[in-house]
Amino acid sequence: ALSVSSLPTTPATGPSSPHGSLSPSSTSSPNNSSKRIVELEFCVKDTGIGIDKDKQHLLFQAFTQVENTYTKRFAGTGLGLAICQPLVRLMGGSFRVESELGQGSSFMFNTHFMVAPAAANKVPPLQPVELVVAPGTPKREVSVEESQAKSVLRILVAEDNSVNQLVIRRLLNRLGHEVTIVDNGARAVEEIATRGDKYDIVLMDVQMPVMDGITA
Repeated sequence: ALSVSSLPTTPATGPSSPHGSLSPSSTSSPNNSSKRIVELEFCVKDTGIGIDKDKQHLLFQAFTQVENTYTKRFAGTGLGLAICQPLVRLMGGSFRVESELGQGSSFMFNTHFMVAPAAANKVPPLQPVELVVAPGTPKREVSVEESQAKSVLRILVAEDNSVNQLVIRRLLNRLGHEVTIVDNGARAVEEIATRGDKYDIVLMDVQMPVMDGITA
């Protein structure tokens, strides 16, 4: 649910490069049939190379790209808009594209949302969390005060996918935590066995080479 008052027209300047830039925006308007429904339209506009009008229909076909050659300049699987369009339709909205060669493209969709009551905007109070250190270890509750006092954690992450490693490292570093990453369960076990007192918590993937997370 969304609040109408928080949704004015909001253009924004997105990432840019020598090849173009992106500018996402959104607009809102009350639904005439009900004050509890708001219609939102989202637009992502780029300043790229544009798309021929006679090829724009290909954008919504799965595994199809406008430039379909072995030496194509742009990567991708041709699934993005083919997935987005049915999702928007399931939400009762519509999707459209406006584009001209050399002028860039605009991708727009609209859908409806319930307006949240004022009470829904209140943040619930923090509750104690139950922390399980390891299988067989007695459970204990960590109070809100204790978790806040120790806000910086030393975290061991076992994850073999390099993209996931990058994402989780940046996310945890941004939250102020210290992160060490290993790429399989065996290395995680070795790290804990030799320097276990260095870490406060271990985040373990399940499917990994050498030793999976469950075995570790």
